[in-house]
Amino acid sequence: MAPSLLRYLLLIAALSIFPSVEAGVDGSDVLFSTSFSGHIFGRHIYSNYGGDTVNADADNLYLMSGSRYETIPKSRIYGVRVDSDNERQLALTYTPAIIESSAKSFPVEKLQMNFTSEIARKNAAIKLQEVLFGSDKALSHHRLRMVVNPWSGRRRGEQIQRETVELLQDAKIAVDVIHTNGEGHAIELGKELKTDPSGYDGVLIVGGDGTLNEFVNGLTEFGTSESLLPVMHIPAGTGNGVGASLGVAHPNRATLGVIQVLKNWNPQALPRMPLVKYTTVLGYNMEGGGATDYRVGETGVSLLGCQSAILTDVDIGSQCLRCIGSTRYPICGLWQVLRNHSHPMQLEFEYLDDSGDAVQEITDDMSLLAIVNVPKIATDFTLSPEGSALEKGLDTVHVARGDTNFRSRLSMLLGMEDGSYTQSPAVHVNRKLKRATITSNHTYPAQNVITIDGEVKQGSRFKMETTDLHLRLLHHMEPSTGATSDGIVQPSDNGNQVM
Repeated sequence: MAPSLLRYLLLIAALSIFPSVEAGVDGSDVLFSTSFSGHIFGRHIYSNYGGDTVNADADNLYLMSGSRYETIPKSRIYGVRVDSDNERQLALTYTPAIIESSAKSFPVEKLQMNFTSEIARKNAAIKLQEVLFGSDKALSHHRLRMVVNPWSGRRRGEQIQRETVELLQDAKIAVDVIHTNGEGHAIELGKELKTDPSGYDGVLIVGGDGTLNEFVNGLTEFGTSESLLPVMHIPAGTGNGVGASLGVAHPNRATLGVIQVLKNWNPQALPRMPLVKYTTVLGYNMEGGGATDYRVGETGVSLLGCQSAILTDVDIGSQCLRCIGSTRYPICGLWQVLRNHSHPMQLEFEYLDDSGDAVQEITDDMSLLAIVNVPKIATDFTLSPEGSALEKGLDTVHVARGDTNFRSRLSMLLGMEDGSYTQSPAVHVNRKLKRATITSNHTYPAQNVITIDGEVKQGSRFKMETTDLHLRLLHHMEPSTGATSDGIVQPSDNGNQVM
């Protein structure tokens, strides 16, 4: 056989055994060549051979290095970070796993790409931006307002602000930042944006549930009007019940959702959170006869509902332990379980569908009594496991003091993280309510207190009612496939795909 023919046949055989990386994966297109340094293939690598490539199809990026590749869904990518100090490098920021339930971990990886020249780096950045966000650079047209409470969450507000802004800038989203300077400032900022949105596509609230509550009350004029300006909570507090109820307990998760919403911008399709209005009523003893005169104290929007009895005792008693974060709640909860204070109260409620009696009443000495419109009032506190932040209706939960002993109360406390405590026969839940009212019958007025969105309110009666108003959310929820019990999505069996 002629040597030339033999070489030709060997070449054909080699190509069939070792397919060219340039052919892509499943018909994907090669964007550019580079050399990787960062965390891929389950380990940190540095390739200086220049033979790596980045491929893409409609849904994924493929990082090709030799005979191996790793898949990153575009929905997991924040954007492209250009290193101003190195003209031959850029980085891809992404998350290797969607973790809906975790408030402690939501990793962001940074894959470094190295190029032979500044022009090559520039061209690669342009191609990546086009593949990820469109040739019209749609995300660069969006502008967000960010309201930051720097004191929230053990003063983590500024740190989370910096990290969030950096990730948004990777997606070329413009962000204007303003800090709150004290209690009530977020209300004024909400009022200002209600009057003049100033061309913003949405508002990000970096802080706790209290900061979010203030801003929404300003934006909706304390629940009397609806705003078209969407809002998203970037969790930076100690409780973060709203974020946890929406499945975005970590700020990195919330930020990724914001980028995905703006990438597929459709304001009419944004999820909407039904607004609930609260009214506190102050009770005064009238002269003669000992009758009570009830007068309205304050009204506004509640995002987490109201809690009383042991839940308010825990909230008040744990204030001195704020420095240890959310750990303060179970510690103080155990102490209140031991004390088992008396809370004489009355609960009145009416169903959305007017089923049963128009108004139902329950009067008892309560261990626990709450009205909620979300499943979680904190990241590790599921008060109404069947509730939804995106569905209209209130839920009430109550436990009579006489129906429990120390052992059952302790068991319920341990089951409040995942909501399993509601399986106890002592726990009574009413769902899909139109309105509900709690009346506190303590002898001393100073004991008539309740917690609304983490803030302690004084009063004798507390009324919560549904409205026809909604809060638009700058929120994207991606279903997690293959999730484990802790919410972490595992790689596929071939080890090449980041799901």
